[in-house]
Amino acid sequence: MPRKSDGSYVFSALEVAEICGNFANQTAINWIKRGHLKAFQTPGGQYRVYADDLIDFLQTRGMRIPEQLQSLVGEIQQFDTVLVVEGDDEQLKSLRSFLHEEYPQHTVFLAENYFVAGYLVARHSPAVILLDAEINGIDAETVCGMIRNESSSNDPIIIASVVSDDQERSDSLRAAGCDGIITKEKRLDDLPALLASLVQQRNRAFRRPREVV
Repeated sequence: MPRKSDGSYVFSALEVAEICGNFANQTAINWIKRGHLKAFQTPGGQYRVYADDLIDFLQTRGMRIPEQLQSLVGEIQQFDTVLVVEGDDEQLKSLRSFLHEEYPQHTVFLAENYFVAGYLVARHSPAVILLDAEINGIDAETVCGMIRNESSSNDPIIIASVVSDDQERSDSLRAAGCDGIITKEKRLDDLPALLASLVQQRNRAFRRPREVV
């Protein structure tokens, strides 16, 4: 069973392997040695993993958080529903295929315009919104602000897609409430790492800070 240290639960490598899907103990150790999973060593040389680091590991790889782990650490923000807002039909289909392949356990909603996006936000409260900032009509900054106002309860991660890497535009979108900016040309390559980073930041802010000793 996990043990508590300074108010935080810690797991052995064997417990991590079992939580992640009944893998062998050595599999979890390999994850740690290769830098995929953050851990520390006891004076006796045994690996230990903090609960929040294990949660980050699971979430950044699109894996669900087991109920056992949720019950130990309390309420955890889940980021397994994604709304894609994209004005170009072909790019929308491409993003849908990419997300289904990259995050097979996630639920993906699609919108070709801001009107449909607003309806889906109100109905499904997606945890992540990939927002096309180049759709004609209402400017993306206004839309982002509206989403923030309407989604105060679940506070989604909003990533804006832009045509070019323009600092002034990026600053404007961030000021309106976007968490991240990504160019359309590189988003299939850059999205997984950006989303993983934002999820990690959000959950570390969501959970109370702890001190590692």
